Amino acid sequence: MLIQYCDACSVRVDEDECVQVGDQTYCKACAATRAPKRANTSGLRTATKTNTVPPSAAVRHTPGSGLRQVVPSSARSAPQRSGTSQAHTAARGGSGSSARNPAASESNRLIILALLGAGVLLAGAGAVLLFSSRGNKETKKVETPGVESKEQPKKSAELKPVDQTKPAQQKKESAEAVPLPKASIGTEMEDIREGSAQRELDRLKDFEKRGNANPFELRRRYEKFVASQGSTKAGKEAAERLKSLEQLAARPPDNVAKATAGVSATMYEADDDDLTLSTISLTNRQLVKSAVVPTVDFPNKDSIRNAFGRTDKFVLEFTGCFDVTRDGTYTFYLNSDDGSVMFIGDTLFIANEGKHPMKEESSSIPLKPGKHNFRVLLWQRDGDVGVSLSWSGPELDKQTLPQNVLFHPDK
Repeated sequence: MLIQYCDACSVRVDEDECVQVGDQTYCKACAATRAPKRANTSGLRTATKTNTVPPSAAVRHTPGSGLRQVVPSSARSAPQRSGTSQAHTAARGGSGSSARNPAASESNRLIILALLGAGVLLAGAGAVLLFSSRGNKETKKVETPGVESKEQPKKSAELKPVDQTKPAQQKKESAEAVPLPKASIGTEMEDIREGSAQRELDRLKDFEKRGNANPFELRRRYEKFVASQGSTKAGKEAAERLKSLEQLAARPPDNVAKATAGVSATMYEADDDDLTLSTISLTNRQLVKSAVVPTVDFPNKDSIRNAFGRTDKFVLEFTGCFDVTRDGTYTFYLNSDDGSVMFIGDTLFIANEGKHPMKEESSSIPLKPGKHNFRVLLWQRDGDVGVSLSWSGPELDKQTLPQNVLFHPDK
């Protein structure tokens, strides 16, 4: 089949549809408008099949020459057979319809430019509407002395996209924004300290209420409490109480006419469930055994059994005196299981009462050189038992009272 192109509209025309007008080839539509008006249209010459060429070839028509050139299929490329006007223009070596109709081409270009300009204008108008709707015209007053306040539009806040990839961080920031309770950690710690100081002061007051409490030890305990808790309410209260306590001089020695080395020890029956040694009377107690021992140092049940032959349900009394060679403040330590007490002279000096395992209590007193009478009581109900008396003082480390300072009065 012979394939040609219309010289007016560049549309591909089959051989049975093309119309030859002079030396131009047109499609039927273009031929109807370009053919000379004649009464008889027989002059329109239609291409016949006598000009057919093989299907594998195409005809290239050169306008104005009336010549048609057969182009083999091997010389044609795929775009040239696409049937578009651009392919036809390339095959014919011309510039297509734009070359034949420059007015139409210019009109199309102007239309495209107008459409592009309208699109840009619409986009700009949409952006303006978007931002104007988002930004409320908030105003703030600028006050200047002597000048009327003017309202100025407040710039809308810059829109920032929400980061959806960090929900954990957003939750953390929200938690940090929660206001803390009024009671801070520092206030809570201060309340705890005040409560602890008040409880310690209450125990000190209980010690003071004992009628035979050691006045030296009482003053020492108040001084120690004020030094450590002076900034608390309880510490300030203790400081006022300390001012009223008499500043006692060092305890003078007792009048011991004659004494022998060692300590008197006496064991009594005591089948009591509970005892208060500071007020106990031993007058009507059944005597178990009495002896003179070198020191008050019986740290366990075996040492008690070996010395007295008994390990439960008893009260053991030690009496004697200790010799002080130089004046100064001395501290005594009483360690026992179960309860125990110590008197210096007739004054209760250490109270370690109750049923308990080995536990140590201590007290201090300023002493003048000489012999000072003392008395120690130990109560044992059952189970483990033990008692030990130690001291420390000027140039004297803590140690069990040695034999060379312990004596008991001669009867």
